[in-house]
Amino acid sequence: MGGGEVVGYVPRFVLGGLLVQLGAKFMWDWGIRSRRSLPSRDWLVVLAIVLIAAERGFLEVLLFGILAGCVIFAVDVSRIRVIRHQFGLDERASSVIRSTAESALLAEHGAQVQVLELSGYLFFGSAYSVQERVARLVTGSKPREVIFDFWGAAASIRRPERASRKSATCCAKMAPDRSWPPCRRRRQTS
Repeated sequence: MGGGEVVGYVPRFVLGGLLVQLGAKFMWDWGIRSRRSLPSRDWLVVLAIVLIAAERGFLEVLLFGILAGCVIFAVDVSRIRVIRHQFGLDERASSVIRSTAESALLAEHGAQVQVLELSGYLFFGSAYSVQERVARLVTGSKPREVIFDFWGAAASIRRPERASRKSATCCAKMAPDRSWPPCRRRRQTS
């Protein structure tokens, strides 16, 4: 005797009562109790999922849930401040011991090299804000070099072509200072 045959011997009102009890428990847990523990935006998504499931069906609610999750993720990540610090080489002391001549050269010309320390995730809106900041930096103070320090960021690295079309050379740093070779000068464009 298989599982389907056994269910055939259970009275329908017992199965119906079981379904009503499970449905009521889910509604209580996700519709009412979750209100206290979820942010209001997430709770409204849960409520919308319940309403769409009742009105439309499983496939529509699955697609809505995936879409809502992606939108919430994109909005949350785009609000994160990506540029932690911006400074010139004349503003911050290096961990490398330099000669007096090299230190004087850095003090005199260090402002021509700007370093952007990045943190968090580079994702749509946040990457656009970095691009806008670099564009303002390149058009405003006109540095010769822009160094992107990705040590604190989680991102896929590609050479920032839009910023390099201006008059600055771009360089990406991925390792801590002790193992980072100096960025080699890329070709200058005018």
